[in-house]
Amino acid sequence: MTKTTYKNICIAAVVAVGLSACGGGGSSDANKTSSAYDGDVPAQPVNETIVHNGTLYGSVVSPKTGRVWLDRNLGAQRVCTSATDELCFGDLYQFGRGYDGHQDRHSGVIRIRETSLEDTGPNFVAQYRATDGDWYDYSLEIPNLSAVSQRDKGAYYRESKERLEQLRKAYVLSVTKRVAIWRRTDGSSICPVGYQVPTTEEVVAEDLRNRGTGSHPKSDYGYTKSVLKLPIAGSRNSAGDILGVGENTWLALATQNSTNGGWGAYLLVEKAGVGGVTMNSAYPVRCIRAK
Repeated sequence: MTKTTYKNICIAAVVAVGLSACGGGGSSDANKTSSAYDGDVPAQPVNETIVHNGTLYGSVVSPKTGRVWLDRNLGAQRVCTSATDELCFGDLYQFGRGYDGHQDRHSGVIRIRETSLEDTGPNFVAQYRATDGDWYDYSLEIPNLSAVSQRDKGAYYRESKERLEQLRKAYVLSVTKRVAIWRRTDGSSICPVGYQVPTTEEVVAEDLRNRGTGSHPKSDYGYTKSVLKLPIAGSRNSAGDILGVGENTWLALATQNSTNGGWGAYLLVEKAGVGGVTMNSAYPVRCIRAK
């Protein structure tokens, strides 16, 4: 169950001709939206305080796109003071999964897949076999597939091309549903009311790609050159291990990343490179306000 409350909301934060100045209402330092930014263009703060699932957020307007973003990753305790500020790393979400406890960086790890997309437990679901990296038993999307026992599925599908095709369709259907869950704006998913997990296009439009020379992008580029102040928060691999802290800036996307729709997606911010990801892997999330 998610809960969102707002204080000092500036409704007209973005207008057709550009950015509006939002005035209003004094607040304590703890409730102010940070506008510190050492990139090329200063941030435009939105006079908005959001409490969602017990975490305080502010929001900023991008000078590049005019879009409104939360000022920190989901679950972060504060706006980043540096790219390696651990208090701003936030949570790590498996693709399409809700706010159920698994997103905690230290949540327990199990190898039993969930049987529901939304009624889920608090544990990180690790990859349970080499050929199937998903936290959800997507075969349940097609009733006649669910009747096959877990033990017999491998042999059963190897013998039946028709069943294999059904299984693929079930997988694609589950991915489509997960994207739709993350794009909700009613507060019932992981983002606050009015916000959603961004698509590939929405993140790439912020032009966070490192323009420096050399084969190794500057890992803190998403912090130093963006009003989003993205931390180098790492990710969680399909076994549940934390990787890449201090090395690369990742973001989860509400995007299907293959021709058949069967992968979730993540973005390597410094390279603006989008890749497919097994559904067990987990990445940081930064919510964008819906248009």
